[in-house]
Amino acid sequence: MATIKDVARIAGVSVSTVSHVVNGTRYVSPEKVRKVEDAIRQLDELPNFIAKRSALKSKLSESRYVLILLSKKRSLFQNQVKEKLEEIVSAMEKTAAEAGVHIVSGDTKVAGKGQVDGVFITTTGMGQIEDGVNVGGTLAQPGDAIIVTGDVGRHGCTILLAREDFGIEANVTSDCAPLWKTVEAVMNTTHDLHVIRDATRGGVGTVLYEIAGQSNVGIRLDAASVPVAPEVKGVCGMLGLEPLYLACEGRMVIMAPKAEAEKIVETLRKCPYSKDAAIIGEVIDDQPGKVVMTTEIGTQALLPQPGGELLPRIC
Repeated sequence: MATIKDVARIAGVSVSTVSHVVNGTRYVSPEKVRKVEDAIRQLDELPNFIAKRSALKSKLSESRYVLILLSKKRSLFQNQVKEKLEEIVSAMEKTAAEAGVHIVSGDTKVAGKGQVDGVFITTTGMGQIEDGVNVGGTLAQPGDAIIVTGDVGRHGCTILLAREDFGIEANVTSDCAPLWKTVEAVMNTTHDLHVIRDATRGGVGTVLYEIAGQSNVGIRLDAASVPVAPEVKGVCGMLGLEPLYLACEGRMVIMAPKAEAEKIVETLRKCPYSKDAAIIGEVIDDQPGKVVMTTEIGTQALLPQPGGELLPRIC
């Protein structure tokens, strides 16, 4: 770990000058400030004396520093992390800018011994309640249209093929995407919304069963209207999986009055991550707590209750 002496040596200034720049305790010429900042940026790791006490908060923020905790014992894994760090932080910066958010804090992740074979990025989302919008899993009403913001199951299918050796070659990519701009566009179209839920772990099917139970309503889906990418449909057909139960990372389920549904879908299709948005069903009085599927041949079948997870936790 670099020390204040290392920073002073690289910058070609005194240790006291570095201290004054870091702590803002005395005026330092702009030229020397620049030298100190450039020296800090050359370091592989941010020194503790800067991470703990720094008057350069705004400067470091502009530089997109991310603090990473590593054990004292070096390993091949840690070396791989450092090699990938620039790519990871760049992707974080790009996505945060696109979503219009700031990354200010993280969260913790607990994993069993030997399970940490890659980078875990954990975040805590903080937002605000928008005036005039009241949504929740208990607010679905009979007559509501059910909208999905894009094709389903692509993320889960991608992870499944990457983790398991099925010998299946398919050009499947994740649907991972920031959702806030999409939500904002919908709310700018109408505030008459009852449910907005992201369909992550457990997929759209699990979300629908949760809402049906929380609102004590039934749900009827039209199988032909559910958007599924051909490559995902092919993989699911070979493995006997239901795409509705595969995880998504960039999809939402929206429930709103039928009178609002068409203009919501029209808005969604203008957004970059929801061009395949579709109305896939409706909320009904019958069979509360159940999800019924109208098949492509016109028969009705009960969508099986969600069981165990198809994959270990991926989100």
